[in-house]
Amino acid sequence: MRGKLRIAVIGCGWAGERHVRALKELSSRGKIIALVDTDKTFLQEKAKKWGVSECYTDYRDVLSRED
Repeated sequence: MRGKLRIAVIGCGWAGERHVRALKELSSRGKIIALVDTDKTFLQEKAKKWGVSECYTDYRDVLSRED
């Protein structure tokens, strides 16, 4: 693999948390670069807990990133 897969998790509820856990176990293959959730307060809490700095409340914003 040339570089790590850059991943955005859309939705920080039950399923999102399980995705984050699984992705952290596979840290050699990918890195979570962003989280998306419509509840800004909940999103910020999860970002702090999971150590993710980029947060979005609209999934289209993260999908429009160049990287």
